[in-house]
Amino acid sequence: MATNEDRLRKLSERFSKSDPAPEQKPAAAPAKKEIARRRHSLYLDNALVGLCDQAYKQAAHELYPVEISKSDFLEACLKFALQHQDEIKQSLTQG
Repeated sequence: MATNEDRLRKLSERFSKSDPAPEQKPAAAPAKKEIARRRHSLYLDNALVGLCDQAYKQAAHELYPVEISKSDFLEACLKFALQHQDEIKQSLTQG
């Protein structure tokens, strides 16, 4: 049976900084760009949200092995829409 001193010695060995080869942790995924994000609530048509979900899944499938997040996909869609505001205004006024 180990004594308290033995247990303390083994524990201190685990945390000593003089270990010649500390265990290597697996490499984490590359850090994504840090964007300041905040939660916003929007009330959207359920069918439109469903279409966005389908479009995201299709884009993620086509871009594989590159991984995209749903928020990045939706932000890209919104940026694209903002660059084409004249077309959007025209479609809104035509019915």
